[in-house]
Amino acid sequence: EARATALMKNPHVVKITDMGPAPGVRSVAPYLVMELLEGQSLRDLLDEAGQLPLEMTVNIALQVCECLAEAHDRSVIHRDLKPENLFLLKSPWPNQYDVVVLDFGVMKIAGEGPIPKGSLTRTGSTVGTPYYMSLEQLRNSSAVDARADIYSLGVVLYECLAGRKPFMADTIGDLVYALCSGPPTALARLHAPDAVERVAAA
Repeated sequence: EARATALMKNPHVVKITDMGPAPGVRSVAPYLVMELLEGQSLRDLLDEAGQLPLEMTVNIALQVCECLAEAHDRSVIHRDLKPENLFLLKSPWPNQYDVVVLDFGVMKIAGEGPIPKGSLTRTGSTVGTPYYMSLEQLRNSSAVDARADIYSLGVVLYECLAGRKPFMADTIGDLVYALCSGPPTALARLHAPDAVERVAAA
C-alpha cells in the first residue's frame, strides 16, 4: 500500500510519509505514517445529510476520477472504493469539498505494474465491500481490472444522489440475486439529469 501510494503524485490520494517495522521489535506489525487530515468522510456526510446536491456530487466524483485515472495509469486498482474511503476536506469554494482517497490496503497491481504482483492478492479471496462491488469482483476479486473501481464509483455516485444504495440485501447471495435481476431505480426518476443517469449507469 505504501509503495503504491508513494508512486502517485495526484493531490487526491492520501500521502504516506513513512513505513516500516518497529525498530528492534519483531512481534509488532509493520506501520504506515499518513498525513493528518481534518474533515470528515463522505459516509459521515451522507449519514448526516441523507443525499447530496447534484453540483457537490459531481465535484466529488470528478476529483475521485482524477485519482483513479493516475492509479489505473500506474496499473493500481483500489478495489474498495466506498464513502468511508473518500475523505472530505474544507474547500476554498463555497458548498464544495476537496477530496482525498484513502485506504489502498486491498489494492491490486494489474499486469506488469510498477510493483511486482507477488502475494498482494490471493486467488479466490473476496476483498472489498460487497454493496460497492461488481459481480466480477464478488466472484473473484483477484481477477478484476480498473472497471471494478469504475463500477464502485458509479454506486457511490448513485448513493449520493438517491440517498440509498442501488441494491440492498441482507446476505451476499441476496445481493448477487439483486444484481442479476435487473437495474435499480433510474436516477432520472429521482430527478437527476439524463447525463448523470448515463454516467452512473455506465
